[in-house]
Amino acid sequence: MREIDELSRNSEAETASETEKSFIANFFGSLQGFVTIILIVTALVAIPVFLTGEPAEETVERLPGVLESAIGQHEDFAKLGLAASIASGVAALLSFIYSWLKPAASFGRLISIGTLALSLVTVGMMGWTAKLGGVIRHTEISAAGPPSTQPEADIKRGRSQDKDDD
Repeated sequence: MREIDELSRNSEAETASETEKSFIANFFGSLQGFVTIILIVTALVAIPVFLTGEPAEETVERLPGVLESAIGQHEDFAKLGLAASIASGVAALLSFIYSWLKPAASFGRLISIGTLALSLVTVGMMGWTAKLGGVIRHTEISAAGPPSTQPEADIKRGRSQDKDDD
């Protein structure tokens, strides 16, 4: 395509294919910058979110039916999620600075790809942390099987649908 453009070129103006390439490069460059800023802000917001966990634990642990082990699992994984979020934010900041200083460098692309991979891991870790947090108050999430279909009155009386007392 470039050869055809060169044969028919009669001025220094950009050809259609060059304009399309430029548009796509500008679009993805802007998108990358936006996502980078979002990752940095997310890492900064994760810090106060994590710090609210301890006061929330003091309130929730006194509620009936709350297991201390569920709180502990959520807290432990939240620490890992926070570390991953901060690491993603730092990687995004480094990527942003490097691409600003040297926009055409291939090492900058490598940093961006690493940031993307790290941010995907962070999303998974935060999702799992949220699931563990849900288990604290929603015990049906952690149930091994489907909820019992026996009527509550029969369970209270000690009868089972599987056994026949007659």
